[in-house]
This record gives sequence, structure tokens and C-alpha cells, in this order.
Amino acid sequence: MFHYTAKFIGYINERKRPENFPRSIYCIGTYQVNNVAELAALINNEMETIFRIQGMMIQIDPTTIDPAKINVEGRIFVPMHMITHIRAEIKQMQPRPLVVDTGVLDAAGKPVAAYENAEGQRILPS
Repeated sequence: MFHYTAKFIGYINERKRPENFPRSIYCIGTYQVNNVAELAALINNEMETIFRIQGMMIQIDPTTIDPAKINVEGRIFVPMHMITHIRAEIKQMQPRPLVVDTGVLDAAGKPVAAYENAEGQRILPS
């Protein structure tokens, strides 16, 4: 299973861009797929959705997203007539490291954890 992020970037037409509105907007999706063909199908489906609804639903301030809850607060719809073009940036996500018990205790008596990647290589904590 492979994990990817796709960032769909919409570029705003300068003639229709409101004052203080960004020159580009984006929405980000994460996908779990078994192969590249599945990923391509999902990306195409997302692009078709953007064209079907005739615009992009974006987060006004992406730094305020609360991943613990799903909501539509802080989102706006940008209609297609304001967008000149859309492109997607796709990146493969690295798997999370596994926590491994070392059997060692620190000065406070807490267990010291180590991290390993999927290949079993140790990763030093930062």
C-alpha cells in the first residue's frame, strides 16, 4: 500500500481577483493506493469533481484546520470563472517510523524509545 498527497493548485485570473485575495488557491488530499493506476484514477476523479461543481472548495486559512474534526468552517467556494488553470502536485508520503522498545530507562525512569523505518533501520530521535 502506497500513500500519496495531491495538492490541487488553482491560479486566479488577475482581472477577477478581489483585493487581498491570493493569486493561487489550493486543496490537498491524501490517498492510499496499491499502484500508480489507482492513483491516476483517483486524481482524475478529483479533477472531474472540480469541473463538475464548476469551482474549488478551499480552506480560507489552511493553518486553522483541526484534523481532529471534520467540518466546513472557514471554507469558501471559488467559482471556475475566477480560475485560469489548475494543476496537481503529487508526492509520495514516507511511512511512519515504528517505535521500538530499547529496554533502557532514562534518568527519570522512563523507557527510552528508538525508531525504525520499514526496512528495520534505526532512526535517531531529533
